[in-house]
Amino acid sequence: MKKIFITFLLLLSCLTLGGCGKNDNTGNENEFGVVEQITIASLVDKFNSEITDNSELEYLYDENMTVEEDRYWYDIDEGLYLVIDPTTFSNDVNEDIVDMSRLYVDKETANMENATTYLEFLLMANNDSLTKEEITSLVTDAKEVSKESSTANNGKGLSLGYLETDDHIEYQIIRLYK
Repeated sequence: MKKIFITFLLLLSCLTLGGCGKNDNTGNENEFGVVEQITIASLVDKFNSEITDNSELEYLYDENMTVEEDRYWYDIDEGLYLVIDPTTFSNDVNEDIVDMSRLYVDKETANMENATTYLEFLLMANNDSLTKEEITSLVTDAKEVSKESSTANNGKGLSLGYLETDDHIEYQIIRLYK
């Protein structure tokens, strides 16, 4: 039941922030930047590398991944989930290209300090040229522009959406492709 509720909230937030579907960045490459396409498996590998190279936090295990409503769900820790939407769903993490990755944080059960660290690692996995200062600025900007149902962008091929409800926080990393 909880997963159905979370799925509903993710769908609602996706529609609110307008991040679903293929990202078409035609004509905006100079302003927003672009990143290379990456598979779900490659993103998870990069995320795990960031975790193991820079912390003692738990990394993602394939056996903790489930598929629901054409999304890949990874149970990171209690109340903390990585949800990845592919551009087109084929049920193959080695083939599916990442459209958007989300860090879902349950306010009641998640360790907020760990959530912040995981977010930093997820942003780095999506674009390893980001600095800590750029990540901090991007998160701050995302929180600010979320009041207008917008996403923040720093010109490096990622947009970051922020959604906060009474029971959870969701960070949405939208990859911008050519």
